[in-house]
Amino acid sequence: MKRLAVLLLTIIAATSLGACSTAAEPTGTPAYTVTRSWSNGMEEKAVIYADGRSVMTHGEYTERITLPSDQMAVLAAAAALAIPAGAN
Repeated sequence: MKRLAVLLLTIIAATSLGACSTAAEPTGTPAYTVTRSWSNGMEEKAVIYADGRSVMTHGEYTERITLPSDQMAVLAAAAALAIPAGAN
């Protein structure tokens, strides 16, 4: 759970601190996909591509951003922690 929290916090920090820019719709295979489901039925999902382009969905809202290379490095380090699928 701690590793998943680190990964989610990294993504949230990148968007809320203004460390990213507006991005066009990404193409290709996603490098990372993170999904978080809430007890009230709301689901948050982030799909991040190798070039940093990302699509984040929060309920009915969708954000398209590009993560800078330093944030992609932090994300890669967090992903290397080998979080098993389905972990909370």
